[in-house]
Amino acid sequence: MWEGLKIIETGWRADGLFIVVLGGVKRSLLESENANEYARVIAERRRCKTSVTAEPVIASEGMPPFRRTYCFAE
Repeated sequence: MWEGLKIIETGWRADGLFIVVLGGVKRSLLESENANEYARVIAERRRCKTSVTAEPVIASEGMPPFRRTYCFAE
C-alpha cells in the first residue's frame, strides 16, 4: 500500500504543527491519497489527528528524488 514512500523526517515546527516529510521516487506517489493516508497514520502516533496542509512536492538531490511535507495539528 505504501510502497515507494519513505519517511524522511518527522517533528514539530516552530509554528506548532507536527510535520511528516515523505520521500518518493515519483512525484505522483507523493500526490496520491495513499501518501496522505501514510502521513496521517504517522501523525496519529503523536496524537495529531487534524490534517492542516500538504505542501507542494519538491525535487530534492539524492534519493528519493522527490519530497513532500504534510502538516498536522493536535
